[in-house]
Amino acid sequence: MKTIVAALAFAVSANFAHAGPFLVANYGNTYVKDWQDLVTRDFTARFTPDTWQIFVYSDAEVLPRSTQAVCKAIVGVVPKDSHQFPARQFVTTRTATVKPGKWNDDVALDFETECVRSAIDNMMIVQPAKVYRPHDQQR
Repeated sequence: MKTIVAALAFAVSANFAHAGPFLVANYGNTYVKDWQDLVTRDFTARFTPDTWQIFVYSDAEVLPRSTQAVCKAIVGVVPKDSHQFPARQFVTTRTATVKPGKWNDDVALDFETECVRSAIDNMMIVQPAKVYRPHDQQR
């Protein structure tokens, strides 16, 4: 399910408190409040919510007939309301061993959130001018 969220700059994190507002297209189960502290002022200065949005796709699951869990997160920046998949992607994939009977919605959400936080963090360490690449630009 897709959720679009406008995050405001009144969060408790000192890093986020100095960042401006941003818009999110969230295709997953995570909550913006669980990773908004990673968004930097330089990022929100370059990618303003009137033109851009952060794209987040995420999922976590246990493989069938297995105790192996997998989470994945793909994040990037896309033009506002473009409904595009980002051409420049920041991806995190993780695995974990899950004890039989211990996988539930809360564990899945925590695991998925870890992946999203890692992918967002990877995007924030790149210079903002290098975060976005249009689809028609060659690699």
